[in-house]
Amino acid sequence: MGLLGGAPVNGNSFGFAWYAMEQRLGYPVTLVDAGFAGGAGMSGLDVLVVPSAGGLAGALGENGQRRLAQWVRDGGTLITLESATSWLASEPLGLSRLRPRRVDTTAVGPTSGLAGAMLRVEGDTLSPLLAGVDPASLGILMRGNLSFEAPRNVGPQEAVLRFAPRERLRLSGYLWPESWARHAGSVYLWTERAGAGRVVGFASDPNFRDLSRGQLPVFANAVFFGASY
Repeated sequence: MGLLGGAPVNGNSFGFAWYAMEQRLGYPVTLVDAGFAGGAGMSGLDVLVVPSAGGLAGALGENGQRRLAQWVRDGGTLITLESATSWLASEPLGLSRLRPRRVDTTAVGPTSGLAGAMLRVEGDTLSPLLAGVDPASLGILMRGNLSFEAPRNVGPQEAVLRFAPRERLRLSGYLWPESWARHAGSVYLWTERAGAGRVVGFASDPNFRDLSRGQLPVFANAVFFGASY
């Protein structure tokens, strides 16, 4: 398993993922940078975790993105966390039908990032990514304003976890007025086939500060079971 590090990866998110794998799960990781991830050496890896990161398209370059996408289609599993999932959901990358959710916030004025709230999710319990997990027991810490929309033609076990409807959404914390519409019903955990491989995208960081232990099995399932179905 590879873990992307270095620019432009967020150092905290990298540390959270490394700690989850090597300390909580006791599984060694191979550290790679953007240059390696966009090169021929990826043939020796079957899973790549990309922590929260901005500017991935620029760091990888057009050729690097094309090679990485081909690695996935040839059988690799690509797992993205938080802002890296915005890159996964970009149309030019061509690996996923997931897209950023666009919400009209003009009625409430300037938007602010979510400082942090625990939100309720609903899950597709037939998904291998939820093996051993009861979605009803999960509370998802959301920060910022990232949210994602599933396509109309959602297949079985693709929208693994969605945030609950507005009336059941908040478990604790404060939501800005526009955040209710932004997050209610949006996708938290998405997966789909891409050729012979698979992509998995988390809307936030499941390993954030090692706080949400209930998400550790979900993250582990993505790493170990992602290529198995």
